[in-house]
Amino acid sequence: VDADARTWLTQRAELAAQTKQELPDIINVLLEELIRHRYELPGFTVLSRLARQARTAVNERLYLTVEKGLSPVTMSRLDQLLTGQPGRSGWDQVKREPKRPTAREVASFLQHIQWLTGLAEGLPALKDVAVTKRQQLVLEARALDIAEMRALKAPKRYTLAVLLVQSQMQKAMDDVAEMFIKTLRNLHHVAETRLQQYHLEHAEQVDKLV
Repeated sequence: VDADARTWLTQRAELAAQTKQELPDIINVLLEELIRHRYELPGFTVLSRLARQARTAVNERLYLTVEKGLSPVTMSRLDQLLTGQPGRSGWDQVKREPKRPTAREVASFLQHIQWLTGLAEGLPALKDVAVTKRQQLVLEARALDIAEMRALKAPKRYTLAVLLVQSQMQKAMDDVAEMFIKTLRNLHHVAETRLQQYHLEHAEQVDKLV
């Protein structure tokens, strides 16, 4: 692997990093390319360093793009998520999961969706981010608490916040649809049970009328 091959490998690593977030996945792409072009395999540390540098470069470009696409008002709205105490902050509220679909929970969750809708207003679409990479970044955002989020650099912090809000918004819509389906299914089951009870209670009366 000479200097030209290293430049080529760097390009392949950055291309792989656009769709992959985990280092082993990027390294595997480099190994496949080296074998396919009949190169002698370099040391693992060389490939690991190339993969890490490529991922960092691709992610930094993504973070800066997201930050530039945010208005000052939107940035302020995202910053407010990281205020307050752990467990009671807006950041924790974004991660809310639906509970048993009682009438009160459904009403509360619909209010949560309205809050998420306002929070997601003005966020960039990020359609060019690969699904696999988006999922990995969302998982990272979900795992971080407000203290860990505050410690991140602003471009990455905003990017993770945007991706998590958008992901939770989509998930909340799916969840409320599932709650609606379960509620209707339960109503249907209750109606059938009551209809059977009604038939049993009036069977004797019907026989007499006949």
